[in-house]
Amino acid sequence: MKLLLLVLMSTTRPAIVLAVGLTVALPTAARAQRSEPAAVTSTQVEESGGSLLGDIGRDYRRFFTSRETAIILSVGVAVSMGVRPFDGSIAARFNGELNQGTGIDAAFEGGELLGGALFQVGGAFATYGLGRAVGQPGIASLGRDLVRAQLLTQGITQAMKYGVRRTRPDGSNAASFPSGHSSGTFASATVLHRHYGWKAGVPAYAVATWVAASRLNENKHFLSDVTFGAAVGILGGQTVTFDHGSTRVEVAPLAVPAGAGVQLTVTGR
Repeated sequence: MKLLLLVLMSTTRPAIVLAVGLTVALPTAARAQRSEPAAVTSTQVEESGGSLLGDIGRDYRRFFTSRETAIILSVGVAVSMGVRPFDGSIAARFNGELNQGTGIDAAFEGGELLGGALFQVGGAFATYGLGRAVGQPGIASLGRDLVRAQLLTQGITQAMKYGVRRTRPDGSNAASFPSGHSSGTFASATVLHRHYGWKAGVPAYAVATWVAASRLNENKHFLSDVTFGAAVGILGGQTVTFDHGSTRVEVAPLAVPAGAGVQLTVTGR
């Protein structure tokens, strides 16, 4: 499967198009059999439980030393810088206060709760605990990776928030960059995709995109906040699931009529 993140910037008028595309390649039966990860046994889950803290420490080291980190964060920085000139105009037009009581405002109401750290981190621990309680190694393994992804992503995000100190569009505080809702939901979406493939990845990335858009509507973040948050989340999910098959990251410039763009392609099963 290929995850395509396209960012197109018009040079003729202040308009930006963000698109996430999913291309699914159906492999042959033999190839699919080779690419499937080995089944997780209950013994493996039990043995790995005591090393969760050790895994989290290794996740942080891998986050700062892997090739994928350099590529994805570089793209995230480039995209955020590219869309930053449009932050003000987009925030003004997409502000939920202007759309209050309309269908647009209602469509994004749930993003605050679903993308919050309490829901994302709590849901991850609940999944891990449920899998262990009912003796389902697959669910426990998923929950374990969700916990690792959330602790890694939220830690990186919060450190950057208090390092950058960017004021939110609504002026409520100086913790705007990057968006924690975006990073958390994209981290979970990446873990789900890596565990279950495109059948889980497509709806998960769609929900993450919806949550990111809701932060614009709630006037809590600028566009550059949510785009970089998405990059941090994707990288966090990739970091904790590095052993779930091979992943290739490619970056390429795009030439479009009256503008330019960048394409980030993450290829996996």
